Amino acid sequence: MTYMTAVTIGSLVISIVAVSIAIHTKLQQRESRELRGLGRELRGIQGSFESLNQELHDPRTHEDLNFNLKILSREILACKHETDDGLVQIGVSSYKFNRDGEEVDRETIESFETLVEMYKSDKYPKIRVIVGNREKMYATDENIWFHNAFRNFSHIYQYLSKIEEQYGEKLEEFDSSLLDEVRDISDRMVEESSVHLIDENNTFEVNVEEFGTTEEIEDYAFEELFYYDGIEEDIEELEKLLEKVEELRKGILQASYS
Repeated sequence: MTYMTAVTIGSLVISIVAVSIAIHTKLQQRESRELRGLGRELRGIQGSFESLNQELHDPRTHEDLNFNLKILSREILACKHETDDGLVQIGVSSYKFNRDGEEVDRETIESFETLVEMYKSDKYPKIRVIVGNREKMYATDENIWFHNAFRNFSHIYQYLSKIEEQYGEKLEEFDSSLLDEVRDISDRMVEESSVHLIDENNTFEVNVEEFGTTEEIEDYAFEELFYYDGIEEDIEELEKLLEKVEELRKGILQASYS
């Protein structure tokens, strides 16, 4: 082997090694980007679950819900004062708004199935609350458009779809059951809350005499609006799932930098 031949072969080996290193580096970078992207989507699910959990535990932590509850208790007390009757009825309706250019059409939601499909289509209903007394033929002037505590599920379904489409195989490497668990709890809570809102709870009553403070009235009204039978057990499961999502997200982010 001549000197020039040896140099040529040596240069070729170096080039091959350099190309291999470059390819490996690009693959690592792609892997890291994919893992960080998956971590961002999991953080989205985690954040939506955290917001939902916080609002269900303490609705006053959300500015809009707190305002809604203050207005509602004020209208309940106003109804009692105007009718001289402590038994007040609360009417609940759900609507979806259809926009066509500048025109907005408000449509009453009649079935819980429609409500469920809205959440899964990145939408959620507007909830209207009216305060009055049927026997006295009285209703307050205020229509209260309530912040929807379950609106977070519309975001969760979008995160789930994106993870399944873009990161499904990568997530399988870390956890093969997480998506099913998130979807199961989401489907159950969405359906139960929708049945409660549409079929079970079009109207409820507040007996003002049973409460000592406006805060107690507000707490009762909130639970009547949003708490379906069995929600406490679902919240407990949600909190456990939150911990699992957080631990998994941390592990995926750590892997992205290794």
